[in-house]
Amino acid sequence: MVFIAGSGTPCAFTDFYGLQEHFSKDYLTVSFDHAGSGFSSKTEEPRTIENLTAELERLIDSVASEKEVILVSHSLGSLEAIAYAKKHPERVKCIIFLDGGSPEYYASHGELGAKLLNRGSAFLRFMGWNRLVGTLGVKLPFYGENERYEKLSEEVKPLDEAMFYHFTGNPETLHSIDMIQENAAIVSEDANLVSIPLLIIGTEGDKEWTDDHEELAKLSSNSRVEVIAGASHYLHWSNREDVVGFMEEFFEELFVEQRRNKGVQ
Repeated sequence: MVFIAGSGTPCAFTDFYGLQEHFSKDYLTVSFDHAGSGFSSKTEEPRTIENLTAELERLIDSVASEKEVILVSHSLGSLEAIAYAKKHPERVKCIIFLDGGSPEYYASHGELGAKLLNRGSAFLRFMGWNRLVGTLGVKLPFYGENERYEKLSEEVKPLDEAMFYHFTGNPETLHSIDMIQENAAIVSEDANLVSIPLLIIGTEGDKEWTDDHEELAKLSSNSRVEVIAGASHYLHWSNREDVVGFMEEFFEELFVEQRRNKGVQ
């Protein structure tokens, strides 16, 4: 089970900690930081979808050589999951989208909002204000920090704080933001995942965002959409129990169907 973080996530390990802690009982779970964030080094390679997919390929080949994988992507990570599945459909058992958008959505929407968030959080980091309010017990809402931190174990909290203070609004994320529309346009070309099982777990946003959950589901003839009312964009923290429940139910139905198709009782 490979977890793909969205844009700007300071540390994938702490962001997916709750889900990995739960599912690692039954699966080999792997999360990774995009270049320039968390435990990953910087890179001079452009943040094109081709390079992002190649990096994901190397990761999967190193930890699950020739095995099927479950891709769990959050937010903008949906583009990497789709691009990998298009290139290696035989390697993908299923994809879980956590409030992710379709390629068409990202290709048609401006990057201004994401850039403003990146630059605003970078300014607060540079001035030390996010660290200052953090010492007062207030976690700023950028990248889910205010929801995630309180639910982490005491052993993991210091790491999460350090990553948040160091990497929010980093330049590498800005480079990725600059490529969103171009990457999405490439992924949207012949974006047909045929019958790869998809589970879209989304939040209620404006009508366009809510409708896009159904657009994402059209990528495959075998898809399912679940919308969690009142959840935040980081729904795997604000509504982790709901997310886990939907995933477990999806896996159970999927594996029963696959065994039935193989003639296994």
